[in-house]
Amino acid sequence: MSETKRLVYAEDVKDLAIKLRRTVKLDKYTGDWPCLLLTDINDVPTADAVEVVHAEWQDGYGGWENKKSYISIDCSNCEEYFKIPGGEEDAEEWKKRFVYCPFCGAKMDGDENENSNI
Repeated sequence: MSETKRLVYAEDVKDLAIKLRRTVKLDKYTGDWPCLLLTDINDVPTADAVEVVHAEWQDGYGGWENKKSYISIDCSNCEEYFKIPGGEEDAEEWKKRFVYCPFCGAKMDGDENENSNI
C-alpha cells in the first residue's frame, strides 16, 4: 500500500501557529507547543512543486511512409507530434499509453484550460 502525501502551504501553518501562540494561554503543563511547531515546520524537507499544464492528444494527419500507413497524434500544448504506425485504433491506444507529453510535460487529461498547482 503506497503512502499518499498531501502538500500544504507551510506559511499558512506557520501563521496559524503564531496566531495560536498569541491567543492560547500557555502554562507549565502545555508548554510552548506553537513555538515547537514553528521550529518543526522549518526543519521539514521541502519539495519543489510546479504548475500542472493540462492538454490533450489531438488527431493529426495520416499518410504512407515506406509502404506503411501511419497517423500522427499532436500535443495541444506544444504542438509536437508522434507518427504512429497503423490507423486510428492504434493512435487511440498510444493516447492512453502516454499520460504526459514527453516533449513539454503537459498532463494529457483533456482539460487544457484548467490549471492547478501540485
